[in-house]
This record gives sequence, C-alpha cells and structure tokens, in this order.
Amino acid sequence: MMGEIEDLVCLIDQKGLSSDSYTFTAFAGGILKRRKLASASKLLLHVVSRGYNVDVAVYNVYIHSLCLQSNSRKALSLIENYDRGFIPDIISYNTILSGFCMESNIDIALKLLDKVDWPADGPDIVSFNTLLSVACKQGNSLMVQQVLDRMEYEGVKPNVASLTCLIQYFGTVGQISVCFWLLKSMILGGPASSIFTFNVLIGKLCKNWLLGVAYQILKDLRNTKLFPNTSSYNILTHAALRADNNLPVEELLMDMYCRGLKSDAVTCRSLINGLCKVGKVSAALELHDQMLEDGIMPCVTT
Repeated sequence: MMGEIEDLVCLIDQKGLSSDSYTFTAFAGGILKRRKLASASKLLLHVVSRGYNVDVAVYNVYIHSLCLQSNSRKALSLIENYDRGFIPDIISYNTILSGFCMESNIDIALKLLDKVDWPADGPDIVSFNTLLSVACKQGNSLMVQQVLDRMEYEGVKPNVASLTCLIQYFGTVGQISVCFWLLKSMILGGPASSIFTFNVLIGKLCKNWLLGVAYQILKDLRNTKLFPNTSSYNILTHAALRADNNLPVEELLMDMYCRGLKSDAVTCRSLINGLCKVGKVSAALELHDQMLEDGIMPCVTT
C-alpha cells in the first residue's frame, strides 16, 4: 500500500500537478484509519523531507502517527529541530503531551508545560485535562495537585471533564465529601454538568457501599434538567444485586422503563446473575431467551 501511495506522489510531481497540504493530509489520514502507522510515518517523512509546501496540519498528522507508535520523543525532537517555516500550534503540543501520557511518562509531559514555547493561547484546558486524567487514573495525588496549581497559575478554569476526573479520583480514594463539594460547585455556577459526571459519582458511591445515597441522587435527578440514562440504572442495579441490598430493584427497573429507557445487555446480565445467585435458574434462562427475542445480544459473561 505504501508503495502505491509513493508512486502516486511521484506521479503528481511528474505531471506538474499542485499537491497541497489537503492532499497529503488526506493520504496520511486514510492510512492511519487503517492502522498502518509505519506507512503513514514514511509518507509524511517523505513529504516533509522533500520540502513540499505543506502547512502545520500535515506536520500534526505526522506527529500524531509518531505518538501512536510510542515515538513521542521523536515527535518532540521534530518540533524542536525543524526550521523550514514550521510553526507548531496548540494541537502539535497537545498531541505530544498526550503521547507522553499514553507512554506513562507523565513527569516528562508535565515538564513540557515549561520546556516548550507554547502558543499564546496555550497550554489550554485540553492540555491540563490530559495530564489530570492520567494523574487521577494513577492515583498520583502529588501530580493531581501540581496540575491544579498550574491551572490556577495559568488562569485556566476546570471544565466538566476536569471535575469529572476529580470526582472519579476522590471517589476512588474514599473522599466522598470532596466529590459532593465538586458536584455542588458545578451545580452552583460552575461548568454545566453531564449525566456522565453523575454516573461516575453514583458508581463511586456504590463502590463505597453508599447505595442508599446513590439511589437518592438518582431520584433527585428528576428535579433537574439532567435525565438518567440506562447506564445510571445499570450501575445501581448491579450494585444492589451484588450486595444483597434492600434497594427495590423492581422499582429501579420500573422507573427506568417509565422514563422510556430500554434495558441492554448489561442490565440483563446483572439480572440474570442476581437470579442465579438466589437459585432461580429457570427464571434466568427465561430472561436470557427474552433477551434474544428482543434483539439484545448477551455479553460474553452473561
């Protein structure tokens, strides 16, 4: 495939046709969609080394392909050493920062905030959310604080993605009161919250055995502009059945259906497991058959 594209590029040159950034970006994008990372890198290296008149979009695709191959250092070197009129933009730097995070080099990623010459509008919220997400997933409290301090220094305000990451982190370490404080700050004038944020909180409450509180939050959503989705009910249903809790599962399911939500494979898996747990195997088999009739494909673990 790479040979065919190289031949096409050569043919464009021979015909004297104007090959622009859009052409090369389209070529590289198509190759990347097929996960041919090495081929995309070869094409883009061919383009940038031959002095074609291309803009930052082509370089960004090349940088992206390098980072996908865990070559973030090479991508950074390209930015630092290339001088043919290439001016990196915020996408260039955020791509490399994300690449280092994917390689678990979060310390290097954090140093990029000071090491490189960011555009006037950066680092931006995307930069900080990338760092914050990794720090929260790693449970790195020191790094979380460093990122938040730097955001405050740069005057970048957290958005819903930032606060959702933090709710996930503090819920994991058992600091539920902080989760509620973050949620309250969103409701009282912060960034507009999403149902995904509430689902994260509900999930963390369930894992901390606070199912009653989680259920109350779900009911309180009726008084807001947010509507629970199937995942909201799946989280509570699974937790209630797993913990032999007194939460009324039937009421949960009825409420879900009254809201016009449909059960999915996850819902059915939780119910089937719950029925099997109390010895109602025949009822579980009936539910399994009903799933198939409704066009719901069972999960592997169902």
